Amino acid sequence: IVTFQATFEKLLFVIEEQEGISGDIIVQDSLTLMQNLLRYNVSDQVYFRETSCIQQIPGLLGYVGDADADHVPFSFEDWPEQKVANTVLVLQLIRILTEPGNSSTPINQTVMVQSGILLPIVQLALCSNVPSIVRTEALYAIAYVVDANRQNQDAFAKVVVACPPALGEDGQPIPNAQSSLPRPALVSLISIALMEDHGMVYSYSSRAAAAYVVYSCLSENPDAQLVLASTLKVPPEDNANSPYNDKPHSAGSLLLEMIENWEQSLTDPYKAWFACSILSYVIRNNEKAKEIAGNIVFGDETKGEDLIPLLHQIVAQLLMAMKNHMTNPRIPIGYLTLLCTWLYESPKSVASFLSESTHAQFLIQEMLSSTNDPIVQGLIAYLLGIVKRSKVIKEETFKFQQD
Repeated sequence: IVTFQATFEKLLFVIEEQEGISGDIIVQDSLTLMQNLLRYNVSDQVYFRETSCIQQIPGLLGYVGDADADHVPFSFEDWPEQKVANTVLVLQLIRILTEPGNSSTPINQTVMVQSGILLPIVQLALCSNVPSIVRTEALYAIAYVVDANRQNQDAFAKVVVACPPALGEDGQPIPNAQSSLPRPALVSLISIALMEDHGMVYSYSSRAAAAYVVYSCLSENPDAQLVLASTLKVPPEDNANSPYNDKPHSAGSLLLEMIENWEQSLTDPYKAWFACSILSYVIRNNEKAKEIAGNIVFGDETKGEDLIPLLHQIVAQLLMAMKNHMTNPRIPIGYLTLLCTWLYESPKSVASFLSESTHAQFLIQEMLSSTNDPIVQGLIAYLLGIVKRSKVIKEETFKFQQD
């Protein structure tokens, strides 16, 4: 019936006649019907694709700016309730067509990017004054479009976006305020997850969605893991001759700064949580990425400071966080999850971890402490299990510590 009645073509015509997402309840009903016909229905999805309906989705969302510009501009629009509802339905439609595990997903992903879907959904997710629900749905739409698809992941990695402008109390841009330089979309994602954009407030759902996009960009792509691992460097110092006030950041430097300064997470534990979670995905099951991270050191020899490897710095931050009674359990949970991922099936990393004799002793003490959160205790036990089963450990290490 759908095929012979040209249902999708008619619905899209109605939506276009009603001015797309700016239309009324008729647009909402048409999009809802379209979703119901396409959800979990491979044959209808094939027909939808073969009749070039996918190519019309970018036009439904619209794009504010020049598609040929060197970066995605920031957009300020009015967002009445009906427009929000319509936009969310279009973004959910994208996810329906790119559902993980669906046999049609890979080709649907490819067709979408070829049709120019990235620019409008990136603008909604990263460069717009959209309500939180729209931002969250747009972020998940990006994640579904790039997940486990090398070509789409590479295309997204090349996207550059505008930084959020300085806003006044009315939520509007401050006239003549100096804006920051455009930055890679991946940096914006991490900035959202870590709430590092000055003056911007993101909901937890948007922050979690931003982190999920990063995971999707790395999914089944060890080369992308290495590229992101290579950015794990301290950013250059501020240039006094530059008109820009913000310190330049790479994706990796944002993660390092947050992981190294857990105190910033006392009022917002999700900062450390998301930083550790994202770095865990960067090095997950990738020994080369672990080696890159393992070669990062903190300290300045010219100032007489000892050089501390990143792995040891993480343990030190974990120790300080657990000694502070104000620490939210999510902070040590984040650090422990990162350590478990790093040491798993990585003898070199375990050897580096054990090169500091106090690490195992500290973990055993914290595991046996009755004042710690049960989840924290469980993760410590799991981490010790990873260390103990490694071939590089000596049996007497734990016996000595327990005695």
